Formats: sequence, structure tokens, C-alpha cells
Amino acid sequence: NMNLACIGTSHRFSTTTSPTSIDQVSSSSSDKTTKNDDKDKTKKKNDDPNWFLDNIGKIFLAIVASIIASLVRSSYNTSNKNAVRDYIEEYIAALDPCEIEDLRIANSELTLDVYRRIMMELFSSSNTNELSYEEFVQATRTIMANMKGEMFTIQLGHCIDRVVISIMKKYRDQKEKERGDAIDGTAGSDANDMITSFDDSNDDKFPIMLWMTILALAVNSPVPDRIKILYELLELNGKNKNVDTPTIADVIELVGYLQDSNQLPPDTQVIPTDEKYPTQKFRCANPNELVPWEGLQSDSVDLDAFASILRSKSVCAWGECYQK
Repeated sequence: NMNLACIGTSHRFSTTTSPTSIDQVSSSSSDKTTKNDDKDKTKKKNDDPNWFLDNIGKIFLAIVASIIASLVRSSYNTSNKNAVRDYIEEYIAALDPCEIEDLRIANSELTLDVYRRIMMELFSSSNTNELSYEEFVQATRTIMANMKGEMFTIQLGHCIDRVVISIMKKYRDQKEKERGDAIDGTAGSDANDMITSFDDSNDDKFPIMLWMTILALAVNSPVPDRIKILYELLELNGKNKNVDTPTIADVIELVGYLQDSNQLPPDTQVIPTDEKYPTQKFRCANPNELVPWEGLQSDSVDLDAFASILRSKSVCAWGECYQK
């Protein structure tokens, strides 16, 4: 009986203590599993590739390629701009800066007073404010001869002639283009006769303000004096039109004459177009684009505003914007 009791007691003891052993085993197994999971995560994290380091070669090549492309595009942009500038210098400008300087030195006696006298007499003797070049030359010679004798005339006049020929060709080309439809509609020899008579005409009349702007090339005076006399030219031209004060429209017209007579530097006349890709394109600006004015064309302009416009970076008459 005692043996049976001991066996029973032993059995009860083992039955009572077995759950604890199972919990301990389960907890140990769970800890091992968690540790294994942490090790797997750490290993997986260490094994993950670094995108930047793995692609550093491609990134470097992309940066180099973009820099090269930017430099090539910039080079093409500069070439396009220089091409327009060279065209203005070679095919539009009739005189180079050295010839203009020689013209002014040779006409040292063409003072502001002489220029003003010519200007006033031309406007007073014309009812239309327009003259042909032949009429302008004859009138100018007569006025100068009356002032100081027959020997007093424009020196190196062939330089003025070249400028005038260039301008007249430009204006005639514009007229011919406008007449293109009419000429195209004329058959045979009639069309050729029209073109010949038009090209051979020496009687084309142009505004006196154009002729006087061209003559300003030969005036050997400081820039402030030139600006002042051109403003007087605008005033006199306005009075003949019953306008008391010059307007922006008048200034734009004068700037166009300065542009045509080589009194604006080529660089300021080159402006970008809307075509930017693959490379930036450039073209020659027109007077409206050169004059920096945000108001109306009917706005009045005084001498100070006129001087500021001519000295602006966009107009830069006689290269004044480069002067410090």
C-alpha cells in the first residue's frame, strides 16, 4: 500500500509540474524564433542594394552629358547671334566706324549752327516735307555756299552717297515686295518695263527728316550736342505737322533712320526670336522693338527723355551705351 501511495504521489507531482516545463520550453522557443527573425531582418537589410552607389557611374555620365549638351547648345546660340550681327555689318551697314570717324573729321566746319541753318531752310522751302536725294543735295550745297562761299560743301560726300544708296535700295525692295502681286499679274514685257522704270527712277522722294538724320553722320560735335540738334529736328518736323511736342511715334521714326544710316551699333540690333529649341534663333530688331517705352506712341517726349532713349542699351546711338 505504501508503494502504491508513493507511486500515486509521484504521479500527481509529475502531473502538477509538467505545465511549467512546457511553458518554459515554449518561451525559449519563442525567444529563439524572435532572435532568428531579427537576424534575418538585419541580414536582409545589409543585403539590400544602395541605388546611388550601384548607379554612380550612370549618374556621372548623365551629368557629363548634360554639361556637354549645354555647352554645345550655348555655342550654337552664340553662332546664331554672331551670324545676324555679321549680316548687319556686311550687308546692311554701308560704312564702317573708321569711315564714319573720317567723315566727321573731314567736316569739322559742319557745326551745329550750319546744320540748323540747313534744316530750317529745307523745311521752310518744302510744302510736303519730302525731297528727292538730288533735290536735297542741291539745296544743301546752295545753303552752305550762301553761308561761306562756293568752296564750303560736304567733304567725303561719297560716304553719304553710299549710305543713301543702301537706304534707297532697302526702301525700293520693300516697295517692290508690296507691288509683287501687281507685277506678277502683268504678263510679258509689260512686267519687265514696270520693274525697269521703277529701278531706274531717281525721283523717289523721302522725308526731310531722313536726309537730315543721314547728314548728322558728318556733324563733328559731342554727343550731347548731336542729341540736342536731333531733338530740334523732331520739333521742327512736328511744327510742320501742327504738333507742338515730339511724340514717341516721332522718336521711333527717327531711331529707324538712325538704324538705316549706320548710327546704331550692330550688337544692340540683334534680338532673340520665339524659336528657342533646339537652339535659340536671332533676328534684326525693328525700331519699335528698340525704343524702350511702355506708354503710348502718342505720349509726348521732352529732351531729357529723348536723350535717355538714345543712350539706352537697346538703342545705344553712336555707341553711347558703352561709354562709362
